[in-house]
Amino acid sequence: MDEDEIDRVEAPLASAPSNRHNRLLGISSRRSTILAIPTNQEEPPTEDPNLTQEENQQLKAEYEAVKSMNRAMESILEDFGEASNKIHQFTDTVNSTNTLLDVWMNILEKTQDIMSVHEDKTWKPNSRKRRAVDELNNGGGRA
Repeated sequence: MDEDEIDRVEAPLASAPSNRHNRLLGISSRRSTILAIPTNQEEPPTEDPNLTQEENQQLKAEYEAVKSMNRAMESILEDFGEASNKIHQFTDTVNSTNTLLDVWMNILEKTQDIMSVHEDKTWKPNSRKRRAVDELNNGGGRA
């Protein structure tokens, strides 16, 4: 590792995590003092020459465990994203269903009105208007 890489690895970040998303994404103001993290995150960390072989092996095992946990967390976050999309889709479907139900209720209401008029033997064209006018003229209307 050259001087530039060491400076990038050990330089603290400008700001501390301000919310849970930063913590979940691993953005931190802390510096790593255990292992030197390479700039290419696909490469494993290099061994610390100041530690014994056993300590380096233990740190490597911890590193692999953390990588495994990170993969599991990434999978969980993807699943949450998919679940969120499905919930939004379900909500849209419920809203569409509610709108269709309102339309259907209006159709049924109009159908009942038409059926009651059709079954009324005394009904004549414009008889509703005539009844209303007659009631007003005869004083049967409400004041």
